[in-house]
Amino acid sequence: MEANDKAQQELDQIERQVALIEATPGQNDETHRQLAQLHERVHTLRQEMKASQTAWQKTELARHPQRPQALDYIERLFTDWSEIHGDRTFGDDAAIVCGMARFHGEEILVVGTQKGRDMKQRVYRNFGTPHPEGYRKALRIMQVAEKFRRPIFTLVDTDGAYPGIHAEERGQAEAIAHNLREMARLEGQPVDRARHRQSHLAGIFRTRDCFHFGRLRHAGRPAYASGVARFSGE
Repeated sequence: MEANDKAQQELDQIERQVALIEATPGQNDETHRQLAQLHERVHTLRQEMKASQTAWQKTELARHPQRPQALDYIERLFTDWSEIHGDRTFGDDAAIVCGMARFHGEEILVVGTQKGRDMKQRVYRNFGTPHPEGYRKALRIMQVAEKFRRPIFTLVDTDGAYPGIHAEERGQAEAIAHNLREMARLEGQPVDRARHRQSHLAGIFRTRDCFHFGRLRHAGRPAYASGVARFSGE
């Protein structure tokens, strides 16, 4: 732990030094060589810190409140993002974000779960636990993708379906079962799925059928990922 703290302090110092050098105008070859050495040292320090992490430190990384969320990835990976709201039955569910975008110029559709950053956002997003209308919205978007032959990207970060009484009154179990059946019948479009944070099986299978499955480092339990991949035919 003490070695990690020292490495983190050195890393912070080097990153400040790099930012200062990069902000200085009139860089020459010597400056570029110095920057390359500093970047190499940063890479080495990060590798050393990763190698010495305990199981609990990895768990803390998976649960870190500042980890990127679905909208962060959408902002950085896609262009021409246009969000779609509502399930055309009851209303909109802010826990699931859906929309159209472009990936390297190709038209795609995106489905993701969003937990929110501060308490106000988390309450609005229902802490990333979807209601039935969220699952129905996701299925509606996937059916649009099937109609127009567009690939689908899904970004999963959820603790599962919302277990509240109002969700059950609106048909939570039926929405989940209906999604499983209808997604198995979708034709034509590939689905690429990435789990980028902590997730539980209870919330994954509703948006789980995929051709390609990816899990980021420290995104949760590997057993969950392998189970989804087998279930999806990967």
